Amino acid sequence: MKNPIARALARAVVLGATLAAVPAGPLQAQSTGLTVTQLVPPAVQATPPRPKRETLDARLVRLHADLQITPAQQPLWEPVARTLRANAADLEKRVAAKRAQGAQYLTALDDLKNDRDFAKAHLDGLDDLTASFKALYDAMPDAQKRVADKVFGNFNSQRGAARS
Repeated sequence: MKNPIARALARAVVLGATLAAVPAGPLQAQSTGLTVTQLVPPAVQATPPRPKRETLDARLVRLHADLQITPAQQPLWEPVARTLRANAADLEKRVAAKRAQGAQYLTALDDLKNDRDFAKAHLDGLDDLTASFKALYDAMPDAQKRVADKVFGNFNSQRGAARS
């Protein structure tokens, strides 16, 4: 199964190709005499809009609050936040590079290599995050560690549900 980034890129390419192939709405509506509502299938009209993705800054603020970071722990939190920002920037850079390739034909082997590259980048990012988070986690009292365990457990559950 493809990773979520590869699936998202594939969806973006398909959506872009679909939108490029469809004539502009007003021109089509004028030429056919149909309204825009008649041109959009009912199933698409009934689909609720997706909630906006949480921004990285909002996620960091929420994670900081959820982990109950104290002022004394703030110096240990900063490397964690920097690592999360660096991982996000790296991912954005990789996604942009893959999108730039989007118009070219990718073989099955190319697709597998892309999946491998994203998986490796994800693993490297997790290694960096684990290293920066360890100092913070080690400094937490047991009650706060249990909170962190739940926060990360819930975060991973939500990520899995978002993939479905």
